[in-house]
Amino acid sequence: MERDELAPAGTIVADVTVRNTGRRAGHDVVQLYVSAENPDQARPVQELVGFERVSVDAGESKCVSFEVDASQLAYYDRDFNLAVEEGPYEFRIGHSASDIVTTASFTVNKTKEVPSTGRTYFTETRVTDLE
Repeated sequence: MERDELAPAGTIVADVTVRNTGRRAGHDVVQLYVSAENPDQARPVQELVGFERVSVDAGESKCVSFEVDASQLAYYDRDFNLAVEEGPYEFRIGHSASDIVTTASFTVNKTKEVPSTGRTYFTETRVTDLE
């Protein structure tokens, strides 16, 4: 990650390197989950916020970048307002929800209501070749 703090109206990028150590070309679906560490209300243990199918030739490495908008962390609070809650979160990247390979922690630095028309639902992804 480029930084470990996220403004409630900002974006944060999570990167992971996918390396094919085999002798044949292959592919993987890299999945990004987010987890609120101390939510004010009951929340899912982890939520899928992004994924990307990656084809990697034998011996090749690629970087997969996920750009997550803070509004993707929003949920309806006790007053039924859509809000991004201040506090610690964790990204989890892996092959599936039960096969997490790496994690990274970050903090949302302020609670903020999100207008329903201002919510982002899809994570932007980018795949780049590594030399």
